[in-house]
Amino acid sequence: MIFRRVLAAFDGSAAADKAAGLAIRIAQEGQGRLRIVSVLETVSEDADLRTRRRLGAENAIAKVAASARQAGLDPETALVEPGVPFETILQQAATWGADLIVMGRTGRTGPGKSLLGSEAERVLEFAEVPVLIIPTTINRD
Repeated sequence: MIFRRVLAAFDGSAAADKAAGLAIRIAQEGQGRLRIVSVLETVSEDADLRTRRRLGAENAIAKVAASARQAGLDPETALVEPGVPFETILQQAATWGADLIVMGRTGRTGPGKSLLGSEAERVLEFAEVPVLIIPTTINRD
């Protein structure tokens, strides 16, 4: 299956970095388009901290976009603030017409804990297109 419109949900985590790299490859191999989306949650904090969080997110998205450009893509980016991550990812995918969502697994480990992060779980539950969840480590054999 070839995916032409790949949405990479990016939160700056190690798993999201891996997911973004794979999203770039998928879009490149399918000669498709890439949209990188990051969401800053609504959090009660002072304005200075919010500004630092926004700048950090902007810089992280810019790095992913630069990698995509090096791969020959012309990525679109979106930093949504404030937002509920899973809702925003699904809305962005629907509005943009994504045919694949790629995101990192930010799960917890240990007895009684979920294997997937709650945002990934919700995206999987409600997405109307395929969702590819990437763990922090990927075996490349």
